[in-house]
Amino acid sequence: MPSLTYQIQDEYCPEKQYDVHIRKQIATCLSLFKKGEQIHIYEFARKYQNQLTKSDDLEVARNVVGKSVAIGKQLGFITKVESEHISFENFLKIDTVSHLKNQLRKNRYKHKEVSRSEYSGTQQGYLYTLWRFHKWLVSKEFSCTIIISTG
Repeated sequence: MPSLTYQIQDEYCPEKQYDVHIRKQIATCLSLFKKGEQIHIYEFARKYQNQLTKSDDLEVARNVVGKSVAIGKQLGFITKVESEHISFENFLKIDTVSHLKNQLRKNRYKHKEVSRSEYSGTQQGYLYTLWRFHKWLVSKEFSCTIIISTG
């Protein structure tokens, strides 16, 4: 599952009184958020793990960042950035996917009534699985190394 992206709309002010009780550890995390920055919980926790917790466990830092983001959303200075994935209908229009769709059988029954969905059975299962994989793959970053043989 792709990591959610959050946009920091405003910076946390420790002197200001908020309606929510904020622990010292959460306040430390909130003060690390910079206005205009986009963050991912896991990457932010990995980057600032030593400042957020004394533990060596990354999961503890992730929980602190997650709670900080939740409180920030509640206070209104953090918003979730909606990712724009390709719709299922547009995904089916890609040449290779439409070719695969034509190769798959719709279902195992010859005289089945027309279902509510245009795609059913095996075809639907495979196409939706491929679409979910495509959405996951698009959200990833990869680094590539080229090896050139000289001899």
